Amino acid sequence: MNRRFDAVIFDLFGTLVDNVTDAVYHTCLRETAELLGIPYVAFIACWVEEPFRHQRRVGNRPSTAAQIEYICRRFDITPTAEMVEDAVQLQRERFGLGSLSPRPGTLETLAELTAQGYQLGLLSDCSWEVPDVWEQTAFAGRFHATVFSCAAGARKPHPRLYQLISDELGVSPTRCLYVGDGSSRELTGARQAGMTAILLCASHEREIVMQQEDPRQWDGPVIEQVEQVLDYLDSERGAMVHDELQFLTPTVDLEAEYRAFVAEFVAREEPAMYYRLPDGDFAEFVAQLEREARGEGLPDWAVPQNVYWAVCGGRLVGVLKLRHRLTPALETYGGNIGYFVRPSARGQGHATRMLMLALGRARALGLTRVLLTCDIDNLASARVMVKNGGVRTTDGANPDTGQRIARYWITL
Repeated sequence: MNRRFDAVIFDLFGTLVDNVTDAVYHTCLRETAELLGIPYVAFIACWVEEPFRHQRRVGNRPSTAAQIEYICRRFDITPTAEMVEDAVQLQRERFGLGSLSPRPGTLETLAELTAQGYQLGLLSDCSWEVPDVWEQTAFAGRFHATVFSCAAGARKPHPRLYQLISDELGVSPTRCLYVGDGSSRELTGARQAGMTAILLCASHEREIVMQQEDPRQWDGPVIEQVEQVLDYLDSERGAMVHDELQFLTPTVDLEAEYRAFVAEFVAREEPAMYYRLPDGDFAEFVAQLEREARGEGLPDWAVPQNVYWAVCGGRLVGVLKLRHRLTPALETYGGNIGYFVRPSARGQGHATRMLMLALGRARALGLTRVLLTCDIDNLASARVMVKNGGVRTTDGANPDTGQRIARYWITL
C-alpha cells in the first residue's frame, strides 16, 4: 500500500478536547476542598506542588480515591467513605466526563481514519479520573489502543510510553504519525522514538500552547484543526502515487483488472452505481463506452460521457466518468463528474489525483465549470472536491433514496 504511515497516535487534552479551563479547574478543587473540610488555599497549594502533581499522573497511588485519602492525611483528616466517594465523583464529573467533549470534527476524523485502514492510538498524560470514565465518553471504542500515563507509570516524553503504544498497535514507531499540542515535550519524545510528529495548535488555545517548550521551538508540520490530519496524510500519499498513476481510456488489455475491480464491489455489496458489469463480450463493452463518449446511440435521458480508468502499478484502482453537459436531473444529483475507487485502494490519494486529471480533460471539452455531488456524510469525497477547488453551494437529495447530498462547483 502506497503510504508512509500505518497508525496515527493522538494526544488528548489540547488535541482532541480542549484543555481544562482555569475556571473549571479551580471550581472543582474549591468544591473538593469544601467536601473534605480543608481550607482551599492550603488544599490548592498541596494539589499543584510538583511531587504530588507528578505522582497523580504516573499513578503512584492506584485510584482517585487513594489520591483523595492521601491529601486528607496531609492535613490530619480522616474522611468518611461517603466524603471520599463524593470527592471522587466530583473529580470524575469535572476533570473526567465534563472535560472530554470532542472538538468539532474530531469524531468524524477518527471515523474516516479508521475507514482508511489506519490503526488509531491515544497517548495521554492524565490521572485516574480520565480512564475511570473513558468508556462513558464519546471516544469509547474509537481507538485500537489507549495508553494513560497513570496506568503506564510514566509521563511524556518518557520513551517507554511511545514504545508501549506502538507495541499495542502492532506498528513500528517509524510507521506512526503522532499528533499533539506539544505539552510535556511530547513531540520531541515522539521524534526521538522514531515517529513523525505534527503540532496541533488550535487558534483559540494558541496562547496556552505557545507557553510550552516544544511549540516555541517546533520546526515540523503544524495544523490548527484535527481534520487537517487527513489533508496531511493525503499529501503524503499523493506525493507517492502521483508519478505512478495512469489515467487511461478503457481497453481490452485491462479486462482481468476491470473484472477484479468489479468483484471487490460485489463482494462488499456496495451500490451498483460504483461499477458496470460487461454484458457479454468485453471488447463490445469497451466499444460501447467509446460510443457513449461520442454521444452515439444514447437514450433520451443520457448525455455523452468519457470513462477513464486509473491504473497504478498495473492495477486498476479507480474509474471516473466525465459527462459533457448537465441535464436537470444531473444538476440535482450526479453532476458532471463521478469517481469510484476500489475498496482495497481507498485512502491512498488516488481520488484526489483522478479528479485533478479529469479537470484538465473537462477544460479540453470547453467546459468552464463542473458540478460534483456526494452524500452529505461522505467526508472523504467532499475533501477530495474541496482540495480540487470545489465550492459547496445548495444541498439537495438523491431522488431514488432521499439521502441528502452536497453539491460542489469547480470553476475551470
